[in-house]
Amino acid sequence: KQDAESIVEYLKTTRQLEKIGAHGESMGGAVATHIANKHQLDFLFADRTFADLSDVAKYTVGSFAKKGLKWLTCWIMESTNDYLEAPSYKVLGCDPADA
Repeated sequence: KQDAESIVEYLKTTRQLEKIGAHGESMGGAVATHIANKHQLDFLFADRTFADLSDVAKYTVGSFAKKGLKWLTCWIMESTNDYLEAPSYKVLGCDPADA
């Protein structure tokens, strides 16, 4: 998230871009939704992303993985609120072949 925030700041201040959008695929979608909300981007494309990364760990490996991920990383990767609160045009992508 910090890398993406630095990029947005660079684009706004150094390059003086007025319109900025973000595209994030899979885990990158959580970062894109965070950036779109925090920096009020103009466009957001969340492409086959997760609502909560710790739930992915839970359903992929087991409930211990959800607790372990939160304990080891201290990450809060719940992107639903960021997506809903971002003041940008939004597109959600999905793949019907994903299980």
